[in-house]
Amino acid sequence: MAVYWNMTSTDTTTWENGNVQPTAMPIVHKFHVGQQVICVNATHQSLGLKNGNKYTIHSFIPSTNGNDDRIVLEEITLPVSHSGFRKSRFKPA
Repeated sequence: MAVYWNMTSTDTTTWENGNVQPTAMPIVHKFHVGQQVICVNATHQSLGLKNGNKYTIHSFIPSTNGNDDRIVLEEITLPVSHSGFRKSRFKPA
């Protein structure tokens, strides 16, 4: 049985009066264990993550606030203190 996690991203514009308006429709990616993903934001290069590289999802770590679920990758061994990578760093391959 596949477990799917949704990831939503929306570009927004903030007007001078503070109102926020979406500039694009939300994009929802469903990820599942075993899925191939491509890194689009590799700020953790010291851990081996690289933009454009393809990775395989090993597991998920749900967030406590519901906004920042994490992905654990098969190809990268993380230190015990690290809680995986944000899903927003990836897109489906």
